[in-house]
Amino acid sequence: MNIGTEMNKDGQPLADDLEAAALKPHARAFLAGALIMVGHTTLLRFADYPYLGAAALAEFGGNIRKKNSFFEAVGALPPVTESIAGKLTQAGPEKALGLIVEAAARSAW
Repeated sequence: MNIGTEMNKDGQPLADDLEAAALKPHARAFLAGALIMVGHTTLLRFADYPYLGAAALAEFGGNIRKKNSFFEAVGALPPVTESIAGKLTQAGPEKALGLIVEAAARSAW
């Protein structure tokens, strides 16, 4: 699930207020969706492991909850720094995947 202020037109806020009555009941889902997208981006960039890729399908099959939980955990990691990016790139996709999986399990790089 994704959220955003459409086109940030004049009169629209720069960002949506998740505390607003209409959005508050869905705030957790919006945050989870954002974290899943960040996880997907990190995994794709450094481990060649996209959300809809063959490796994720082989790993999670049709278990969307487990897959979402994994991608969300990766997305919840602190931002990738230049140093971390260098280590992941140097490791290559397969080893980088292992490093990312370990980091997600610890919730820290």
